[in-house]
Amino acid sequence: MSQDESRNEPTAAGYAPLGHPRTQPPQYPPPFPGFSNYAYTPGMVGLPIPKGTAYYASAQLPRSPPSPDHEITTGHSQARLTFIFAVIFVIGSLMLGIFTWLILGNRRPQFQVKEFSMPSLNVTNNYTTLEAQWEVKITARNPSRKTEFYLGEIEGSLIYRGLVLDMEVIDPLNLGADSEGVLRATFYVPEPGSGMRSRSATPALARQMEEDRKSGMAEFDLRLIMETTYSSDNTFWSKRNVIRVLCGDIRVNFSSPTAGGTWFGVRKECLTYG
Repeated sequence: MSQDESRNEPTAAGYAPLGHPRTQPPQYPPPFPGFSNYAYTPGMVGLPIPKGTAYYASAQLPRSPPSPDHEITTGHSQARLTFIFAVIFVIGSLMLGIFTWLILGNRRPQFQVKEFSMPSLNVTNNYTTLEAQWEVKITARNPSRKTEFYLGEIEGSLIYRGLVLDMEVIDPLNLGADSEGVLRATFYVPEPGSGMRSRSATPALARQMEEDRKSGMAEFDLRLIMETTYSSDNTFWSKRNVIRVLCGDIRVNFSSPTAGGTWFGVRKECLTYG
């Protein structure tokens, strides 16, 4: 068969006719600036051509900074979670308060002045020495029928014309449901056995107290602060709270300019805070 005849012969599909010039393999474009590890070098015949996107995946693409929209979305998600937790906390606190109120109630112990006296008052040495003593009894009552109170760490302060004369620690008291007890305290100026002069016993104070005794009446205030524990026999649930009590305007009457004083009033209600 001649060469001209062979050129006219049909060829297999996918193959170039005999004598047809051989075509060059396709060249991939060069990598973008900043790419590294380029897997294919143009002009090198025989290397496998990357398939599909593997060609571009072989290059290390530089990381782009997160878009502002992504940051805004993340911030909104965090704010939403914070708001949800805050709502859960508020609802939980309200439910806990309602549960405590249903079990223990919201009533507090009540306090009244039962006795208040000033057995001794001595002013000597031209008002430079003041010695005095006060005896106090306070009735504490529990008005609740389902809650018990334990009054602990009780601290009492005796006040005269805005000045604290003495502070004493009072014995704790346990109040059962619908019951009452008595708190007792003794105040001194100066403290007995201390051998020291009271800071509050100034000549001005001694003169004022002596003048009140001569007039036949002096006013005092009593302030209590205590840690109160609420509990119930029907449940293990309990809570603690600090209660402040103020028994004000306690008037002591003096029968003579040299005698001690006594409070003749009926039971005086005290104010309770906390």
